[in-house]
Amino acid sequence: MSAHPETRSPDHWGQLRTLLERSPCCAAFRLKAPAPVPAPGGEALAELLRRCPASPLHPLLIRHLLTCLALPEQDAHELKNSLSAQCHDAGFSPGAWNDLFLARWICVPVPVVQGCRGKLVHLMLGMLPGARKVRPLENDQLSSGSLSALTTALRLGNAGVLGDQDLLCWLLSPPNAGDRLTGASLGLPAALALDLLAKDQRWPPGLFATGRLDRTGKVLPVRGLKPKLEAIARQNQLFLVPREKNLQQAPAPGTAHVASLDDARLSLACFRGGIRQTDDLRLCTLTLHDPEQLPRQFDRLPPSFFTLPALQPLLEGMRRKILAATDVRTLEHLARCLRRHSTTLDRASTLQDLFSPDDMLRIGRDHPAPALTWCLGMVDLHNHRGDIGASRAWTACADGLQTAIGGADDHSFHSNIRQVTERFNRYDFRPELPESFGKALARREQVRTINGSCDDRVLGAIYGTLAQNYGFCGPAYLPRLRQALTQAENAFGRTFPEELPRLQCYLVQALLDADEWAEAATVLRAYLGLRPDADADACLDAATALLTDNMLPDSPYRVAITLRLLAEQPGTIDQQTFARLNVPLRLAALNKQHHPWQLSCVNLGRLLLHHGERKTAEQLWRHAVSICRNNGETLRAMALLPLSLLHAHGLARKREYDLAAAIAMDIAGSTTLEHRHFSTIIGRDSSRDILSQVHEARTTIFPFSYR
Repeated sequence: MSAHPETRSPDHWGQLRTLLERSPCCAAFRLKAPAPVPAPGGEALAELLRRCPASPLHPLLIRHLLTCLALPEQDAHELKNSLSAQCHDAGFSPGAWNDLFLARWICVPVPVVQGCRGKLVHLMLGMLPGARKVRPLENDQLSSGSLSALTTALRLGNAGVLGDQDLLCWLLSPPNAGDRLTGASLGLPAALALDLLAKDQRWPPGLFATGRLDRTGKVLPVRGLKPKLEAIARQNQLFLVPREKNLQQAPAPGTAHVASLDDARLSLACFRGGIRQTDDLRLCTLTLHDPEQLPRQFDRLPPSFFTLPALQPLLEGMRRKILAATDVRTLEHLARCLRRHSTTLDRASTLQDLFSPDDMLRIGRDHPAPALTWCLGMVDLHNHRGDIGASRAWTACADGLQTAIGGADDHSFHSNIRQVTERFNRYDFRPELPESFGKALARREQVRTINGSCDDRVLGAIYGTLAQNYGFCGPAYLPRLRQALTQAENAFGRTFPEELPRLQCYLVQALLDADEWAEAATVLRAYLGLRPDADADACLDAATALLTDNMLPDSPYRVAITLRLLAEQPGTIDQQTFARLNVPLRLAALNKQHHPWQLSCVNLGRLLLHHGERKTAEQLWRHAVSICRNNGETLRAMALLPLSLLHAHGLARKREYDLAAAIAMDIAGSTTLEHRHFSTIIGRDSSRDILSQVHEARTTIFPFSYR
């Protein structure tokens, strides 16, 4: 529901009582907008009504209270009893008064033009069992054109959802206020409101719409767009308007063109999903209209798009075509998207349930190349989620396709990501390499030699994984890690400069484990693209600047490693800088559910604790626990890290101690996690002892990129 910003206070009714007594003009301004919170009960409501028993504002106050019927929290029966004596004052007939409390309501903000000026009025629409007719509850508030627009909106509604119901309507303004809806531009907002009402949803604040509808759902032009936009300027986030006749004309700022009711419905779904920028909105609605746009626009679409319910039917249609072997090109495009974004989990997770390993084996009989690409992307995705079982299932699928494809690149990449599944995700940290990994490395070196030592992305990735292996083995292996990073950099060469930053990330993590603070800070500045003399405040500024809606795939890792370094040396951050920047960082971290955001929560919490914000640190550590619990076995074990911080600082509750004991039991009973790595906590009887041990030995239990 749209409401004036001033009406959103939790103490709305208390402030209104004061204004009715001291400033009737200000009170009138508030009463002309719908109520943002349910009506007060009992004596509080009686006191409110006593403030203006004979005032001209009394009818408006009653109608303002009646808009509470559009709030899902409002008890209609209780409100009817409280207002039983107010029927005449509100301007409704006895029959209409009874219908008010039987119907389901939504409040719709409607921009109108009166004379030459725009104005915002609020229309209450309600559904009540009947014969699918429009029933105004008051006379002369809506013209025949507006009533016809409501009839069209009702007819275009989903009959299966709305059923045989009448559409009731009345304006918030009393009949004597002079407000009257006279045009057909009400059609579009009314149709959208009925969609929301059928789902028991409220009108989203900041959204407005205007447009005539014909019987086919086409949105027709209306007059007065400029004054309407001026009338809603203070509250407007998105104004849906009819498409201009001149298709080359760009929409005005804050507006989006819609050609049909279906267009508007998609825009509404995107807006409710958090997509507010008009450019993003146009891209999202284009993609939902045309499935072929999804792989083409995959990199550009905002993360919020991938959470939209409207995306699921589109994906299901693509899945059916691919399984029927009629759309192999789409599979090729989607497989490349998945592999490219396998670490960007808020995007890639949308695709993870599209096919099973058995589906991909069947597809791979005729199309092994895209099927193998898909499998390798899924292995990488589940490795980053710490889901060892799913990773192994997709690895087995890739094994089945490997012989058919026979590509050296994919075979080497396959061996490379298997190292992540079978070593890193299992907490099996040792310098000795698996035989398959060593063979893949030797084979790629031979290929590179034959090709004249040309730059080789796959070989660089293998050396990068080798560097990670030494990083997990601890500071004693820092020289070997440096050597592997040099070899990786040499393999990437000048051809693949985009691969080099993550090598810097590995080095920063290893240097922090080795307590090499100065060099770690120097490498971090290079990793963030800062000047060599940049201070800690500049690093935090750079990390915060990465928090855009369309973050680059490695941005979460840049944020995580920056926060870890600063948490190790919290005194290097200026208090004012931290106060300015910790809020966007905190909000971003609390809004994520994937690796590595649990590490950002852990280390930002440590920084907040240093700066005296104990409650916020506790909130972040609990969210880190939630992220770990909602992912695979690797991350569930990692929940012990934030749990140990809650324990060490006296913030753990019984449920946290119970969870720690359950995680320790799961580790002890696991057939995949390396028991030797957790030997110091397996078998301990007390969950407090478990968390104390984790906190004391956190640098060895959670080394390198696991902290």
